[in-house]
Amino acid sequence: MASLSVNTFSDYQFVVFRVLLFFILVLASSSKVAASTTSVARGVLQEEKEAGALLSWKAGLNSQSQIFLSSWVGSSLCNWLGVTCDGSKSITHLNLSSSGLRGTLHSLSFSSFPNLRILDLRENSLYGTIPPCIELAYTMKVTEKCDVYSFGVVTLEVIMGRYPGDLILSVASPPSSIHHHVLLKDVLDQRLSPPTDQVTTDVIFVAKLAFACLHANPQYRPTMRQVSQVLSSSQWPPLPMSFDKISLGQLYDIRCSTSRE
Repeated sequence: MASLSVNTFSDYQFVVFRVLLFFILVLASSSKVAASTTSVARGVLQEEKEAGALLSWKAGLNSQSQIFLSSWVGSSLCNWLGVTCDGSKSITHLNLSSSGLRGTLHSLSFSSFPNLRILDLRENSLYGTIPPCIELAYTMKVTEKCDVYSFGVVTLEVIMGRYPGDLILSVASPPSSIHHHVLLKDVLDQRLSPPTDQVTTDVIFVAKLAFACLHANPQYRPTMRQVSQVLSSSQWPPLPMSFDKISLGQLYDIRCSTSRE
């Protein structure tokens, strides 16, 4: 009888063990399903957020631009013109270069695209400012060089009379880029009379300072203190050549050489 009791107890323990193991496996499976469901739900929400941000921007463009972006409807943005997504259906590339778009960038919420890596809006008639710097726009990390980048964008926009998107992209382009051979006088605001005398010198070195602030590597950008010191100086150095011959490529070759001395 004692032996039978022991065996019965052992059998009972085995049954309990199997039941507990079964529940553990069920719970583990449920957790994986829940995690997967949550991940999918987040992905759907992010896709809808990014789609909404692009549709909001599209609504602010002119009618011809909206016709060009006619595929931008609904929330399945990965099938939209110019849009490339990753596996979670989040935008990684937005290429709308040479699309004839006209309008503003003010309503384009860059912070809605956390995985955006490449943005190409060259050869369009767009105006407005972009986020202060890549660090802030894509990683939401604020650094002291963000204000410097913003200063460079606004400065170019003032002297050009339009948003300098194509020039901003060309700063990181190889020296053979067509923009490197463009003359500075040809990108200035054509509605204004050409600068003369001291104003010519001021325009050249302000443009040079602006390009320094837009350097692709934040470490090579001057600080706002350095920018302030340069602008506060009494004189610029002599021009290396006449204003009509200065190209953008010569202004790009600047690193941190923003001193007037």
